Order: sequence, then structure tokens, then C-alpha cells
Amino acid sequence: MNLYKYILTVLLLAETVAGQAQVFDDYFFNKTLRLDYVFAGSSSRQDIFLSDLSVSPAWYGKRNRLSEVPVEGNGQVVMTDTKSGRVIYRNSFSTLFQEWLTYDEAKRSSRSFENVFLVPFPKDSATITVRLMDNRRQVKTEYTHTVDPSDILIKHIGENKKTPYLSIQQADDTSRCIHIAYVAEGYRVEEMDNFINDVHVANNALFSHEPFKSMNHHRTVNIRVDDAVGIVDAGSAVAGDFKGAAVEHEGRCVVRPL
Repeated sequence: MNLYKYILTVLLLAETVAGQAQVFDDYFFNKTLRLDYVFAGSSSRQDIFLSDLSVSPAWYGKRNRLSEVPVEGNGQVVMTDTKSGRVIYRNSFSTLFQEWLTYDEAKRSSRSFENVFLVPFPKDSATITVRLMDNRRQVKTEYTHTVDPSDILIKHIGENKKTPYLSIQQADDTSRCIHIAYVAEGYRVEEMDNFINDVHVANNALFSHEPFKSMNHHRTVNIRVDDAVGIVDAGSAVAGDFKGAAVEHEGRCVVRPL
């Protein structure tokens, strides 16, 4: 075997081992752990407080490269296996609180902001660390706590009172696709027909551009309409043509009317 083939073989073996080193099902249930935090403080000091923990059925986020992030962001949530100390999940974020810290108001007063992160639900005890960083990648503050999956204080949500929804496109493999939800925020009950029509208008516009245009052909996008009947009690927030803002979160792109 010449040197080139030897190096190639070693690299392929290393890639295979790395790919098999962390399997989603080894560490996580097919459930979502919701982490509610409060970020508070001023430009001179920031604090992080845990507000609530809850679990819901199914996990729609990434299942591969769980400990890697495409961009570092201004903050990260890192989950490690408590027993081994191994990082089993990592995700990055940038928050409105950190943007506010750059304003002059943050030099004179303190404020608090609610923040929610979704992570896969661990099978065993996990240690979660939330870090806030400045623009020089220096950690400004962090908060660490342990999550015991058997903790009876973890709330169970989304099991009984499920939000009604209409599926308008089903992906071939829902575990390997992009999930998009159109939310009826600002529509009254009697405006649901208008909402569905606006969804199709927005959806056609979205899939006229790449990369969604090509992805739609291969049915790699799962699309549903979340019916928010009863949320809006008085007045309609919708006027004229549909305009939406896409907010990408772990495993889901929520398009809300502006």
C-alpha cells in the first residue's frame, strides 16, 4: 500500500469513528426539553436565572453533529453528560438582551429579558451551561445547572391540549427535514379562511427562491399551519396583503405576520 492510499485509509477510518462516536439515541429520548431563563442586568453586570423546565413530545432539531455549531453566536447553551463530562449537545444564539446591552440605557439602568431554548431531552443526568459572550468572544457571564430527567418538577406540555393544525406538505422523512410552521397570530376565529389563503401566498413566495425551491422538489420540507383560534380576542392585527417575518429556531422556521 503506497503512502497516498495509507493516508486516505486512515482519514476514512477516522471519519467513520467520529461519525459513530455520538449517536442521538444513545443520549436522548425523542422529546424536547424547554429551558426558560431570565437574562438580567446592565452593561456592567449580567446575571442568568433558571425560570422553568418542561418537556414535550418529539424532537425536531438536529440529530447529527450535536456538539458542533455553524457559528459561535453571542452565546451558547452546552449540555454535557454528567457522568462522563462529555459534551453531547451544543447550540449558539444571539439575544435581544445582548443587543440592549450595547445601548446607552444599559449604562444607566438594569433590565430583564425572558429567553427560551429548546434542547433534546436527555436519558440520563445532564449538566447544562448557558454562556453569554461579548464581541471579542470573551465570556461575560455563565450559569450552570443539572437536569435530572426523572425530576417530577419538570412540567409535561403538549401532550393533552394540542394546538390544532393543518398539514399542507408532508416531508418524505420528518426526521431529516426542515419544519416550517405558519402561526395564525393576529387573526380572529372568523378570519381563518383568510389566514389559510395568506399562508398559500406566503408559501408560494418562499418556495420561489433558492434553496427552498430545489428542496421543495425533493419533499425535504415539512409544512404545517398552526391554528391559533382563541388567542386573539378583540380586533384584528391583519390588514391588507400578507407580510411575514421568518424567525429560525432549532428545527423550525416560524413565519409570523408583521
